[in-house]
Amino acid sequence: MLSGICFGQTAPTISGVKFDGKTYFPSDMISNTPTIELLLSSEGASALQVEIAADSQGLYSGPANNGVFIFSVPNARKIPPGTHTIIISAVDSIGGSAEVFFEDLNVMGEPLKLSGLTAYHQVFSPEKSEQAIISYNLSDNTPLTVLFYNSSGDLILGKYFDGGDKGGKTGFNQIYWDGKDLSGHVVRSGYYVLKFIIGNKSVGTIKIIVMD
Repeated sequence: MLSGICFGQTAPTISGVKFDGKTYFPSDMISNTPTIELLLSSEGASALQVEIAADSQGLYSGPANNGVFIFSVPNARKIPPGTHTIIISAVDSIGGSAEVFFEDLNVMGEPLKLSGLTAYHQVFSPEKSEQAIISYNLSDNTPLTVLFYNSSGDLILGKYFDGGDKGGKTGFNQIYWDGKDLSGHVVRSGYYVLKFIIGNKSVGTIKIIVMD
């Protein structure tokens, strides 16, 4: 939950706080190097000193002025994955101060990556008992979905691989396509696009050509 403390008769105010462009809600998910935006206001002074921390880990300490303040956490100070409280404090030049807390923010780990996407038999003929062999690397164990589209953009097949199993494990993976659709029928000649999905994000595509 959000809470705040103000000290002094003309204490500065901290408002409009956003993490990665979104207004705070408890249990929100943010990146490990979030961009933090806030609005500072002090009636008694224009110069302020701002400090931002994740629990006891200092993220920023430095000057700011009245108005919009934007800070992006650098890679050198990335926040560890897990649940954290972000603390933002401001002190103006005449001694007024304010502090706000943003609790239960869930910090994501490193984004999962797919690399080295290649195909052997990128042009193949199911009628000759050939099959496409698709290879790729994953940065971590993760569930992976591969969607197959024909040249008209119609979905003709989907393959799902559990995280940690073949197709969804850390490092090198290899999957196969025999040129058949969801009904088990050999598809028509033409090109097909394979889209690789982690979570709800496309992380790679490759084109396969089927011949008679």
